[in-house]
Amino acid sequence: MSNKEEKYTKIIEEYYEEVVPDELLCSPDKVKRQREQVKDVLDLTQVFKALSDENRLKIIYSLHNEGELCVCDIAGIVNSSVQRASYHLRLLRDMGLCNYRKEGKIAYYRLEDNEMSNIILTFMNKNINKS
Repeated sequence: MSNKEEKYTKIIEEYYEEVVPDELLCSPDKVKRQREQVKDVLDLTQVFKALSDENRLKIIYSLHNEGELCVCDIAGIVNSSVQRASYHLRLLRDMGLCNYRKEGKIAYYRLEDNEMSNIILTFMNKNINKS
C-alpha cells in the first residue's frame, strides 16, 4: 500500500462517521459548484413535501376537473372540516399552485395556470389513466 493510500485509509477511519473533509474530495471544484447549486433544491423539497399529502393532491385534481370550487365543497370532496381544507388550500396557495376570490364570506379556489401546476397535472393524469 502506498503512502497516499495509507494516509487516505487512516483519514477515512478517523472520519468514518463525520462529514467528509475537503482533503478527501476527489473533485473539490465540482463539490464546491454543486454545494451552491443544490441550495435551489430546498425550494423544490417544499413543493414535494406539500404534494406528499393525499388531500392536497385530491384538491389539485378536483380544482383541475371543476375549474373553481368553494372551500365548503373542497372540504366535502376530501371529507374533512372546512378549517382543515382551508389549511391545505393555504399551503397550495403559498406554493403558487392555486388562487382564490371572495364572494361575500365564501372563498372560491381555482388552480393557477403555471408551469408547476401543468407538470403536476400531467403526471397525475398519466398515473390516473393507468388504473
